[in-house]
Amino acid sequence: MERWGSGNIMAILVRSYTLVNSNVSSQQGVDWIAVTTFTNSWLNFASGNPIASYYKDSLGIVHLQGVIKSGTSGTSAFTLPAGYRPLLNQILTSTANGAFGTLEVGPDGTVKPNGSNVYISLNGITFKAEQ
Repeated sequence: MERWGSGNIMAILVRSYTLVNSNVSSQQGVDWIAVTTFTNSWLNFASGNPIASYYKDSLGIVHLQGVIKSGTSGTSAFTLPAGYRPLLNQILTSTANGAFGTLEVGPDGTVKPNGSNVYISLNGITFKAEQ
């Protein structure tokens, strides 16, 4: 039976913190896929912020990151490809111009920000991919 010392536990905690809090995830073996086609005038917010991107982990959880702006609130900003979509409609909370906003992710892959078009954050948005 292996004994867990404080060094083992600390290494796990540091690795977990790095995976969750890094914007440059390729260093940890995660390949973020950048959103390349926006719709309804949505676009990436500005340099210094992560660009809109997504990936699916080994458990089938889709992760979003980035900050977008300028589109029409309530309209699709982009569409996730098959395999990265939820089975049912998901309404998730986000930050929109310093207030609460929502992101609606549909089974057709559309991602619809609601709240403000000054900016809306995709950071920390997660959901189970279709099965």
